[in-house]
Amino acid sequence: MRRKKPASDGPAGQRDESAEAASADAPSWADVPAVVGLLPDDDVATVCARLDLCDSSRVVLRARRGVGALAARAPWRTLVQHARDNGQQLYLVAGPSWMRSLARREGVRLLRRVPRGPNDFHRPLPAFGEIARAVLLLAVVGLGGAALLFAAPSATIIVPVTPRHRQVEVTFTADRAASVPNPDSETIPAERRLITVQRTFLLATTGRASAPYETAQAELSFVNQSSRPVTIPRGTAIEANSGVRFLTDADLSLPGTPGAVGRVSAEADRKGAVGNAPAGTINGLPASLGGLVAVSNPAAATGGSDLDLAYVTQKDLDQARALARSAIEDIALHQLEHGDPARFVFPGTSRTDEFKVAFDRKPAAITVYFQAVVTAQVSVLTATETDLLAVSRPAGTLLGPSTYPLPDATQVTAVEIKEYNPYLDRLRGTATVDIGYAEGVTPALVRAYAQASLHDGLGASLERHFGLPAPAVVRVSPRFAPFVPWLAARVHVRLVAR
Repeated sequence: MRRKKPASDGPAGQRDESAEAASADAPSWADVPAVVGLLPDDDVATVCARLDLCDSSRVVLRARRGVGALAARAPWRTLVQHARDNGQQLYLVAGPSWMRSLARREGVRLLRRVPRGPNDFHRPLPAFGEIARAVLLLAVVGLGGAALLFAAPSATIIVPVTPRHRQVEVTFTADRAASVPNPDSETIPAERRLITVQRTFLLATTGRASAPYETAQAELSFVNQSSRPVTIPRGTAIEANSGVRFLTDADLSLPGTPGAVGRVSAEADRKGAVGNAPAGTINGLPASLGGLVAVSNPAAATGGSDLDLAYVTQKDLDQARALARSAIEDIALHQLEHGDPARFVFPGTSRTDEFKVAFDRKPAAITVYFQAVVTAQVSVLTATETDLLAVSRPAGTLLGPSTYPLPDATQVTAVEIKEYNPYLDRLRGTATVDIGYAEGVTPALVRAYAQASLHDGLGASLERHFGLPAPAVVRVSPRFAPFVPWLAARVHVRLVAR
């Protein structure tokens, strides 16, 4: 075990006084600190052996992970006592929290990092109790300050006034590169808003066609021209002058008497109005009956009809796509304007970034109406009314000295785009601002008049003095100190439009 070396004496057996003076004036770390690394499987004897090899009086123990042999206070007590016998002071850097806690209890000082030299003195880590006391003190001071601020007496006077109006025209530049409004350059920040719109359009088709629908009916009259009986079987085809054939519905037997007449109903062999035939035009006999009988239709063949159909054309789909593309931007702008009333939308700066149309019918589909489902992403340049009013504040200085602008009665009534640069996404325009102001009433005048005291009749007194449309509302908080707000200068006057 290495022992601490005694101080050297002079020739007369006395210690070197100059050496003692130099030792007293030297820093607390007189030599370069030694660093001893701790491994997880080290035992106490191994660590003590490493301490014996150190010539420095300051030994820094560095542990990246916990050491199992130092998981209790007894090993640390042994290690600290061994270091004291060597005349060494132990320091600990890093290590888990439980290891630092055990080391602190046995007098081992904690450091934030390994010192770089004898003059690299770093403040040790504060104890948990010191941190807790500091945090508690800060919390108490903060809560006390907040309580004092909250409980400090104050007065608020709400003065209703009848606003007057004056319109001014302001020139502005809306620029996406700007972040805050600048009244000097008349520049306001602009933002491009993106909105996704989905709408369904119901459109009428323009394609028209007709299709056979019902079959024509006729009554045929047969006349026997021979002296023997004639049988006309069911389904016999009699041709009309139009080329349409009529098929008999039943068998017809004519007696063998010349001039014998028989009648039977017949139906056209095809549907549609083409089967309708005038009287006397259905007389074409088949070859098997030629010379035996004569046939004709005494009345016109009727009942044949066509159905008018509407269908989708390719032109309908193209026109629907163009119509939806022009309408979707208006829908998006309307939605943006009503979604955020405090933000202005510049219509001339809109663009459609994505546009998709899905039809529920294909070309040639038979239908009167068809649907177009449109999904689009529309972006447009916007600016807030607050920024426009901030740019128009210099125009408010045109008011007289005894006037006071009223923000709640001031608004932008119209915006007009003069020039737009789509590449820079920047525009110049003019805005018409309706400035609302109070004349003869200002917060300074009200505060000066009410300096005397806060009494119950102050609101009515202000009404009479300034000609207000209603009594002013005076609120004092807390109510037990009505005069303190004047002394503390915590009197707030707010003018509101009535």
